[in-house]
Amino acid sequence: MRCKLISAAFFLIATPLLVNGQPQLYIEDAGHGPVRGLAFSPDGKLLAVRGGLGRPPILSIWDFANKERISRFASTHGHFFPQFSDDGAFVYSLGSKVNMGGFLGWELYRYNTRTDGRKLVVQSDESEQCHAHWIDQRRVISSKSEPEESRIKHSLRFLEYGANKRHTIVLDESFKLMGFSPNKKLVALCLGKSRLHIYDWENNKKHCELEVASLINQECYYCTFLADNKRIFVVTGGVGQPQIQVWDTSTRKSTPVRGHFVGCAPPGFEPLLSPNGRVLATHAPGAVGFFDTQKLTYVSVVRPKDRIQLHGAAVFTPNGKALVLGESGGNIWAFDVPRLE
Repeated sequence: MRCKLISAAFFLIATPLLVNGQPQLYIEDAGHGPVRGLAFSPDGKLLAVRGGLGRPPILSIWDFANKERISRFASTHGHFFPQFSDDGAFVYSLGSKVNMGGFLGWELYRYNTRTDGRKLVVQSDESEQCHAHWIDQRRVISSKSEPEESRIKHSLRFLEYGANKRHTIVLDESFKLMGFSPNKKLVALCLGKSRLHIYDWENNKKHCELEVASLINQECYYCTFLADNKRIFVVTGGVGQPQIQVWDTSTRKSTPVRGHFVGCAPPGFEPLLSPNGRVLATHAPGAVGFFDTQKLTYVSVVRPKDRIQLHGAAVFTPNGKALVLGESGGNIWAFDVPRLE
């Protein structure tokens, strides 16, 4: 496959990313297939790219200082959720275990970014039919549904694998995990179509419950906590255009977001909070919007002239100056982020 890196300068170094207001094509035809996950090392020098269709998925590590791909891993994972260690020496990858019968539980691997070595850190029991998600490098959350007498038991399990600590929340109905607060103390679950349950998982208790749909038969698409760990950016849809609201979990009241940018309906990357918490990046067909989390309004909308498939993954650079977007076509683009006072 053809692998080509396009850029005369590393984009974290004060180089404009937009040409006449347009994003820059940063990696072209990188050979990893549709992009499904992205992560930067803390110093911004390395980018982990999860890509590929079918089996095996591919994890690539890019060194931007030398403008080259330094590592490429194949895996038995069903999905990649890459995350760098604090020193950037390792990439952790959480995903589903795969056997001849399909997905069976989950496993966490650690990849060495320089030696191409990998190590299994922890995995679920072979009997578990469950899905796992990140909390951070020490903690994993998994969801599971299993028959129990005359009903289906739905549970959410928290595991701190270094200290071997775990506890479980049992729910009466199926749910979808929507996201964590920035301080990792709260988790948002969607029950039914549009009932958000916010849990304080460390104390094993429900924090609050929100009915976020403004219309009948609407469902919750996305839910992203803002930097204060109290407000949530919520996108609902299903009837008419998607609706955007900002909910305050302390008052249980919402503020509708109105204006010129209507989008965020799947498929596309989930609304993403910048490192300083001031900007939220969202998508719409053929556009990327940047939302001011203090003024609760969109401050910039970029509609690329080139056709970009916004069905992949996105990540902010550690300094928050750029949004890096991996598309389903395999290319990686860089968008300049508005500077807000």
